[in-house]
Amino acid sequence: MFINYNYEAQRYCIHNDIKIYNTAVSKTSVKIEINYKGEVIKSDTIYSIKDSNRKIWELYEYFYNKRKDK
Repeated sequence: MFINYNYEAQRYCIHNDIKIYNTAVSKTSVKIEINYKGEVIKSDTIYSIKDSNRKIWELYEYFYNKRKDK
């Protein structure tokens, strides 16, 4: 169920023009960007690739939970 919920949140975000992705800082570190209808917000935090992937799933869930009932 956890995996399905993640993909449901991701699908919702993509359908609503919310894209969340990594941008390289170095070979082993990245920042996260959120693109909402063309407006890009860049994180100040630098993540390892593994940690950034976990954070991206958290952000998909955050936006899904925040907006799905509107």
